[in-house]
Amino acid sequence: MDIEIKVTERSTGQLVIGAGYASGDIGFTAQAQLSQQNFLGNGQVASLSAQIMTGRKFYEFNLGFDEPYVGSSRWSLGGRIYHVRRIVTALEGVPTFQEMKTGFSVNLGHPVFEYTNLSMTYKFEKSTVDESTIIDKSIIHPNQVNGYASTLMAKVVSDKRDDRFDPRQGWYGELSAELAGLGGDRRYFRTRGAFKFFHPIIWDFIFRFHVTGANIAPWGGAAVPINELFIQGGLFSLRGYDFLSIGPKRTISGNPADLSAEALAANLAGRQFVIGGHNEVLIQAEIEFPLLKDARIKGVVFFDAGNAFDGFFNNQSPALLTDVGYGIRWFTPIGPLRFEFGYPMVGGGSPKFYFTIGPPF
Repeated sequence: MDIEIKVTERSTGQLVIGAGYASGDIGFTAQAQLSQQNFLGNGQVASLSAQIMTGRKFYEFNLGFDEPYVGSSRWSLGGRIYHVRRIVTALEGVPTFQEMKTGFSVNLGHPVFEYTNLSMTYKFEKSTVDESTIIDKSIIHPNQVNGYASTLMAKVVSDKRDDRFDPRQGWYGELSAELAGLGGDRRYFRTRGAFKFFHPIIWDFIFRFHVTGANIAPWGGAAVPINELFIQGGLFSLRGYDFLSIGPKRTISGNPADLSAEALAANLAGRQFVIGGHNEVLIQAEIEFPLLKDARIKGVVFFDAGNAFDGFFNNQSPALLTDVGYGIRWFTPIGPLRFEFGYPMVGGGSPKFYFTIGPPF
């Protein structure tokens, strides 16, 4: 028997452009990505991407390359060059500081079990903060936010989701440890663990669960850089609270020489602002269900609990902040559009509405 097989190769190049508006201090957003899935004919991926958030004056640019099978082996090798600019906002729209990061990373990975991969990543980056934008130099010294970081991170990932973009069943686990201090000015040790679980309940109702915890600790006699501390609040953590509003706080100095021009103009002396913590924990649970199945429009109800803090046993009250809410998600070719309302359950405050493009977790 003679069998004739005709194969048509799909397009390997892809251009994705998206734009939108998100509430809070995100404002207008725009994303663009140009990628080539079979760059040199052996499955390599080359990509160029950009992301902009005008409200937070956030700009990110990435150039990446990934080789999935080095020399026909099971080793993977990749790297990227990136440039990030952002403003961390404190009170009444006044910046805590304005930061710029430029660097590169190299990643080497290998599967260790079925569905499980071990990787090592080396990263070198320079952080530059405009001193005139620091809200209070008596709290945030320029030396704490400027400098070079040379880090090595080990990560284990196990992924048994049925779909990475819209999972209905399975789980995902991740453990990582990152050491900064292989040269450079910064020294810290960061550990992180995350677990995600997805399971159908009844009909097309999907239960989604996510828990993550992280710690960053100093070593080598150097304090943890303030711009590496954990802050929560907003669409990607506690959805019933303002962006970057949850974490340990410090009181702004009354000395005009220490304050930025914006802080002086807003008369922020004596006010408290979030500086961030050395630990964080976040728990999220959702039930996702179809509204218009053919149009891929879904509804969701959710519950969040979490906090960012310095000590696990420092009698912090409340230990966890919680919120509940609901939303609508429309799964489009450029990613899911998310319209979500969050209601804080602890500490009072008004409900929050968020809109953005991107997966929840």
